Amino acid sequence: MVGEGAKQAETQRRARELGLSQVVDFTGRLDWPTVLRLYDEADLFLYTSIRDTSCATGLEAAAHGLPIVGLSHSGGGGCDDYPDMGATKVSAVPIASVASRLGQAVVEVLTDNDYGRRSKAILEFAAENTWDAKASRMSSWYAELHRARTTS
Repeated sequence: MVGEGAKQAETQRRARELGLSQVVDFTGRLDWPTVLRLYDEADLFLYTSIRDTSCATGLEAAAHGLPIVGLSHSGGGGCDDYPDMGATKVSAVPIASVASRLGQAVVEVLTDNDYGRRSKAILEFAAENTWDAKASRMSSWYAELHRARTTS
């Protein structure tokens, strides 16, 4: 788990209780080149935040072709905006089974015969959502509106 936060100690304690200390590495805060290397070494991006609905780190992971497993919840779109083939969205309700359902989704993605297709779909999504791509679409929309206004 990359990063740090208010729930870090509690999460580490819970990982120990579940016997996961040997398989979950808590890195704390890392510099950017290290984070990029971890994206390249990963097989999937698990995004469980219920507060950050923009899921910008998910877009970073998508740019590395990592299929995403994340929570589906309201807000700024979050992981719900990602294509179904590239992202598995798990409902945040009922809360009692969220962890189990996220775990099942991770297993499904990592054992999927279409993993390559998932990776390609999320990579294509990332390419469509760069600043340059978004600026180009916005410029096209403005040009279309301008043409419509001047020809009316």
